[in-house]
Amino acid sequence: MLGRLSCGPRIGAADGAARQGQHLLHRRHREPARRQRICRLRQRQIRAPRVAQSMARELGPKNIHVAHLIIDSGVDTAWVRERREQLWGKEALNNPDLLMPPASVAASYWQLYQQPRSAWTFELEIRPFAEKW
Repeated sequence: MLGRLSCGPRIGAADGAARQGQHLLHRRHREPARRQRICRLRQRQIRAPRVAQSMARELGPKNIHVAHLIIDSGVDTAWVRERREQLWGKEALNNPDLLMPPASVAASYWQLYQQPRSAWTFELEIRPFAEKW
């Protein structure tokens, strides 16, 4: 959160001089086992999109696209697989639809990056097929 607050003005100044740019901010939802504690973290989660919205309002007229990407799952990496196995056992890896391949996440970022300014997306939430809403 502090990173967005402290970097926002610097990003605007640097890209404002160039009169174009892209800034793709992201956050991830908590893992399913930790969703019970999400109420305590809700204030932080609400603030993140507000900071991104403020940046978009300020930087959009300067031809700088600000987008907020929400990743609602684990990304299928070795570290995530090890962590899931430690927490929930080998059965947690049986369903391939619970983790997103890194290429799928990258494709979402690339799609945002390539958008024409006549149809910029502000918020994009991605999740795999089997992830619970």
